[in-house]
Amino acid sequence: MGLLFGLRVLKEHKEDYAQKGFDYLGLVTGGIGAAMVLYALASAAGDGWTSGKVLAFGLTGLALLVAFVLFELRAKPPIIDVTLFKRPLFALGNAMLIPAFGMFSGFIFIFTLFLQEFQGRTPFESGLIQAPASIAMAISLPIASRMYPRLGPKKMLFLGFFFSIFTMMPFALLQHSTPAWAIIMLLFVRGLPFSFAMVAAQTIIYGPLESEKQGPASSAYNTLRQVAASFGVALIATIEINRVTSHVHSAVTSQHLQTPTQAVIQHATQQGYQEVFFICALAMAIPVILSLFVDNKKAEDTLARRVAEREASAGASAAAAPASAAH
Repeated sequence: MGLLFGLRVLKEHKEDYAQKGFDYLGLVTGGIGAAMVLYALASAAGDGWTSGKVLAFGLTGLALLVAFVLFELRAKPPIIDVTLFKRPLFALGNAMLIPAFGMFSGFIFIFTLFLQEFQGRTPFESGLIQAPASIAMAISLPIASRMYPRLGPKKMLFLGFFFSIFTMMPFALLQHSTPAWAIIMLLFVRGLPFSFAMVAAQTIIYGPLESEKQGPASSAYNTLRQVAASFGVALIATIEINRVTSHVHSAVTSQHLQTPTQAVIQHATQQGYQEVFFICALAMAIPVILSLFVDNKKAEDTLARRVAEREASAGASAAAAPASAAH
């Protein structure tokens, strides 16, 4: 249905900047660099952070990502227009969303494992339990859009990220026996405040940009979002495995056991999940702090100027249309 609807409704559009070739060097350095860093994060769970393999892949990947940025500054056209990050609002908006997307993605991944692997629920049950979080976001998004003109970007960002911390904190108390209804209520509440931060962040990212920069900005934003989500999942999964292993080892040592019992493993697993849920919540403090650096007046003035320019351009195009038709 989606494909048929797209073929029927969508119109072909090609940006001028995209007709000048393809940035193969950026694709190779950026793609391989990100993949190597992700592999290092995933391997750290079993091999340790200081193992030769983890350090080799991690440092090489970081070097390739640095090379990627340098190549993109000279590429024409670049696969990612890194010069957009010279604009304070664009850079700040993305800097806030990177840890937010990373931690939310890591949270969703590890929470699904909590429901299925630890509590023993089926994938279908797990999906039904998590559905209310999306409903909460659908409810709060239009409310956030209406409140943006009243609160402004700085307050919206601060409040959205700040309350996200407190709506995620209760997950650090979840246990093996926590009932589904309690988890559903927590997920519903968790989905409410993040919409406010999303609306404000995307407004300061896209709003001040010229029309010709919207395409490159969307590419940069979506790429960062996907990379942040991948990094978040790899990092949180690695931390969870390390914490469970550490708790099992501590219990075996303190209780003088030859091998860990089922009770020891279950308790250690519960502690590991609780700790990574707490880490996910605590990481949201990063965008909270960054939101304090948003210049409310500059953001509003820039956005108002761009809106006025677009309206003037649209008016000029509308006025030119009858004259063109007359000729």
